[in-house]
Amino acid sequence: MCGFDFDMLFTWIPIPPPDGIKRRTWADPIPTPTHLGCCLATSKKNFDKLGRYDPGLEIWGCENLELSFKTWMCGGRLEIIPCSHIAHMFKHHIIYKWVGKPRILERNCLRVSEVWMDEYKVFYQHRLKAVLS
Repeated sequence: MCGFDFDMLFTWIPIPPPDGIKRRTWADPIPTPTHLGCCLATSKKNFDKLGRYDPGLEIWGCENLELSFKTWMCGGRLEIIPCSHIAHMFKHHIIYKWVGKPRILERNCLRVSEVWMDEYKVFYQHRLKAVLS
């Protein structure tokens, strides 16, 4: 499964074995709290309904948590489909320019925490304040 830690960074969580009730086989969908940013399938209609990506986020980073939070809080669900096949084209180097914009990932995660985490945002903000100061 996918998850995130107190630094709001993506992490893998081991997939639990089928329980015989909700998941009868290894091929059954697995509920997950978040998704890996590069591995997402949704309809355009659903993406539009969720409000697309927050225009306050810059370049890239933390958009997977932002979309995951929106999905949960708007009545949706995230699932891993074990028998699906995906591909991701990794670049040999970062193609984005951060001239004059340090710590984009941290700033994006701070925005996501402000917008979506209610009173729990303090757990992330406390850890990040020292980094951004």
